[in-house]
Amino acid sequence: WWQYPNIYSLLDELNLKQSEVLTPFTRSGFYTPKGLFTQAPIFSDLPRLPAPFAQALYTSALFTDLSFSARITIVGLLLQMIRYKSSEEMYLRYDKMT
Repeated sequence: WWQYPNIYSLLDELNLKQSEVLTPFTRSGFYTPKGLFTQAPIFSDLPRLPAPFAQALYTSALFTDLSFSARITIVGLLLQMIRYKSSEEMYLRYDKMT
């Protein structure tokens, strides 16, 4: 909800205090038939780091049933994201891959 300023405007319009209506952030849990698989971190509570390194670092410990060999596959994605530069040429290059 914090990403939507219209929520704050509505609360103001209704004379409601944000602290009385909005709850603190909580982690979302993702489950498989075996049980809890992972949780989503609350990034706003963590030090800011460049993406995608922050996501890889902050989520790696939250996967409860993921082998090391499965975890290490993120390396390929990280390398591609390091190489990626936001330009028209790169958008066209990556569009051809998808």
